[in-house]
Amino acid sequence: MTKDSEQVESNFRLVIIGAGIHAETNIYPSLGNHLLRHIKKLAVCDLDETKARRMAAISGFKNTYSNFKEMIQKEKPDGVIVCLNAKLHPQIVIECLRMGIHVLVEKPPACTVEEAKEMLAVSQSTGKIVMIAHQKRHATVYKKAKEIVSDKENFGCIVQIEAKMHGMQWFPTTFSCLLEWQIHNIDLLRAFGGDIEEISVMSQKYGDNTASLAFLLRFKEGAIATVGWGTFGGPGPYCERLEIMGDKGKGVIVENAYGLVFYDAFWGRRWRPDWNPNLANQSHVLNGYVGEILHFIECAKKNVTPSPSIEDGVKSLEAIYEIARQAGITPEWRFAPSRY
Repeated sequence: MTKDSEQVESNFRLVIIGAGIHAETNIYPSLGNHLLRHIKKLAVCDLDETKARRMAAISGFKNTYSNFKEMIQKEKPDGVIVCLNAKLHPQIVIECLRMGIHVLVEKPPACTVEEAKEMLAVSQSTGKIVMIAHQKRHATVYKKAKEIVSDKENFGCIVQIEAKMHGMQWFPTTFSCLLEWQIHNIDLLRAFGGDIEEISVMSQKYGDNTASLAFLLRFKEGAIATVGWGTFGGPGPYCERLEIMGDKGKGVIVENAYGLVFYDAFWGRRWRPDWNPNLANQSHVLNGYVGEILHFIECAKKNVTPSPSIEDGVKSLEAIYEIARQAGITPEWRFAPSRY
């Protein structure tokens, strides 16, 4: 790590709201990575203070609270990670912003577009950033793909994208699956293709929480995408794929978030991150959780727009709602307890 990145990260005062299963398995372990060793771990807050104390003890946080406002008032952090659920995020994020704190919030940021727009407005009025925790943008293989396609001289302009992301039948509603799971795919599509201009959906519903979807996207910058979603086939090792094609006859395939193929008409090269057990190749680095926290801290320190921002979050939610509308899927979110 460079001296500059150490300086950006050094002495950043962090608190976390939420000690549930996702935070326990992904967020707290990521904070143990050496790239994040300079942050000051102040406190953990959860309504269940037993959970808060447990995660604080495991992860090296000094204090625990059951009231997040009290925590922020006493600890005076630079930033907060909010990891609860889509129903609770808006109110808590907005309160944190009004208390002068930068926020990294787990996706989805809200259940509705209107709530997300309110979060955006408060972020703008307070001058504090809201970053959405779409960790896949910061995963090793997707960063490699972005590096390749961003080289316009060699790759050219993106003209076509093909994507899939199979879902799970244990979500209580199909819309919950779209909002909680496949919103990852929308964020990646927007990260590569840009803003979406047009959506056309074909769907088949099988029940209140089961469906198959295929749809087309047209991006404002000119590329088109074909996408396959549904509630069957996931979340196993073959549920996710992204292929990006440029106008110079080259393409990049990301296979199931870990492998990459770079090809043209005559050859193909495979690339995978090193799985040797060193700190740069821990699973939480490869999956993007360490990278998203680093990016949040850097953006908060400089007070610059993160990737993805709350504005990106609004646009992704708008796309999810339009896909659901065209598919005839009732936009009903219900809390899905973890199966893990």
